[in-house]
Amino acid sequence: MLEFNFTELDNDFITLWSKWILTHDYNLIKNNLEKLAELGQVNAVQSYYLFLDKNEIPNTIIDDIVDDLRGENFNFILAKAHKSGFYEKGYSDLIKQKEYLLRNGYYDDELEALNIQIERTQTWQLRDRAARNCLVQYNNSKNPLVLERFGEILCTMAGDKLFSKKQRKLCKTLTKMYENNPDSPELAYALGKNLIFFKDYDDKAVIKGNEILSQLASRSFSDKLLNYKLRSNTFSNSYEL
Repeated sequence: MLEFNFTELDNDFITLWSKWILTHDYNLIKNNLEKLAELGQVNAVQSYYLFLDKNEIPNTIIDDIVDDLRGENFNFILAKAHKSGFYEKGYSDLIKQKEYLLRNGYYDDELEALNIQIERTQTWQLRDRAARNCLVQYNNSKNPLVLERFGEILCTMAGDKLFSKKQRKLCKTLTKMYENNPDSPELAYALGKNLIFFKDYDDKAVIKGNEILSQLASRSFSDKLLNYKLRSNTFSNSYEL
């Protein structure tokens, strides 16, 4: 995974998700994301469910991967949360209602009541558990990449961006680490996201973040992913009539 025991498939996810952050065009990443998830890359597994339409038939390979995840690693819990968000009846409708209220400036009892409903769902409780476990893992490891993920998870839960002193301090830490190790894709990726997500719409920071992610997004995928895609396509075509 991206924060610990970095692998070539983790590196592929960075390439893929950098492209998504820059373009927000799911069609550019859809096939590669699903194949990467089938290979078990946990961030791809998490992200797969974010785009799955309610009318689509879920990929059973990915479903089984999530069901087999064990332990309290926040990435595993988050994968279960995203799967739950797809399957849990009514959850997506509640989130859409909340987004509507926020867009239209509602901050009264109606929003508070809706938040209570959301927080009772299994999906929300899993997200909350993932956030808490992420913070525990950061406190145990002091790994700034984990702190970056903690901020991102909180943003998806709160529906807003965080501009705390801790995030500004994190940006300085990541910048220094990246300058000392510019060939580290995981550091580059974390810094690029931080500059875009947490710099209070600072144009210079966003431009720098985009430059970093553009370099990551332009890279080739690993042979492991490319060969898996080739084998999958060959298998599928052999059964075409």
